[in-house]
Amino acid sequence: MCVDDGAPGGLPIGHVIGTAGGVWLAYARVPQGDYFGFAQVARGLPTCDAAIRAEEPQGITRLGAGKVRFAEPAVAYLRKPPPPLSLFTEVQGDDLVLDFMTYKLIRDR
Repeated sequence: MCVDDGAPGGLPIGHVIGTAGGVWLAYARVPQGDYFGFAQVARGLPTCDAAIRAEEPQGITRLGAGKVRFAEPAVAYLRKPPPPLSLFTEVQGDDLVLDFMTYKLIRDR
């Protein structure tokens, strides 16, 4: 799974793997010293869709055209993700910085 950050292929943030037994494992991007790697964040999930959802916090609405809406649960998750996940998160004016990648913020009115 990749976030569309404008780069070819996007920014990898996680992946899922199906096992021979028919269950799914979820992996997410995590800090490992001075770089980022991937760690298992869920296992034994019944479907690929369940594994993908295991990596996505509650409170994100996909609006299409590369836009998403963050509700309070998603904002709280971004501020303090559960271990072993870790994110550098900062708001600079109308920009959201996640792991040193900048995304434009547009406030709902």
